[in-house]
Amino acid sequence: MTPLLILVTLAWGIGFITTKHAVAAVPPLTMIAMRFAFASIILFLVFSFVGHDRFFPLKKGELKAGAILGIFLYACYGFQAVGIQYTTVSHTGFITGLSVVFVPIIAAFLGQKINRFALSGILLSALGTFLLSKTDSLLPNYGDVLVLIAACAVALHIVYVGRYAGSYSVSKITFIQIVTCTLLSIVTAFCFEDLAHYRPDLTVWVWSELFFMGAVATALAFVIQNAAQKYISPVKIALIFTFEPIFAAVFSVWLGLEVLSTQQWTGGGLMLAGVLVAEIGPSLRFRRSVG
Repeated sequence: MTPLLILVTLAWGIGFITTKHAVAAVPPLTMIAMRFAFASIILFLVFSFVGHDRFFPLKKGELKAGAILGIFLYACYGFQAVGIQYTTVSHTGFITGLSVVFVPIIAAFLGQKINRFALSGILLSALGTFLLSKTDSLLPNYGDVLVLIAACAVALHIVYVGRYAGSYSVSKITFIQIVTCTLLSIVTAFCFEDLAHYRPDLTVWVWSELFFMGAVATALAFVIQNAAQKYISPVKIALIFTFEPIFAAVFSVWLGLEVLSTQQWTGGGLMLAGVLVAEIGPSLRFRRSVG
């Protein structure tokens, strides 16, 4: 499952750039509502007509679990979409990567054990995130603070997916959380965005970005994450997800949107090293004990 999860982080890394562009044409909460509406429709069609089990009726436990995950998901994307308007793509990706620190704290609070390789990987990734996001100013800007709140929501989402994935149908809790996020986005968009007097610049390019984010970076991505967390711990998931800010930075530089310093590339290398330590360390210890 790890290669598939890395592909998910690739889609999310590209998603930071498409989100940055899309929120220049569509208000952020409206953009999220459109993105998740696309994903909801796609998942409904796939699970209803291609799925192997009956999609309905939905059980009370599935509705509750999916709704809780949907609230965390909405908090993540809501704060991130608003925050990215006031900060850079790389900062958004790097600060979101701090979820790798928050996940084990939440997991430990809930009584889950963390092995020393995962803990070492977390420390390396945390240091890497600091180097990637550090600027000359010691104080974060408004956008950075909003994205930091989003990182906390990411961590909560990862931990609680780990709690529910083994107990409920992956297809159902994935669909419910996506629909929950869609509904919350629609309600808050009408409450906080002046849609009556707004004329969004919905070009073909913006529509294609929204469809990519809905179909690939949302529908497909969260099906893979929910399925993977039946077998992979939340801490390990968080470490794998540190590829997301690395991909965001690479594509941002490649497209000429920003330039990264040696310090920031070093930070990216440390984040990658953290993932490798957590991923490879236990198998090396096993081989050593067998030998």
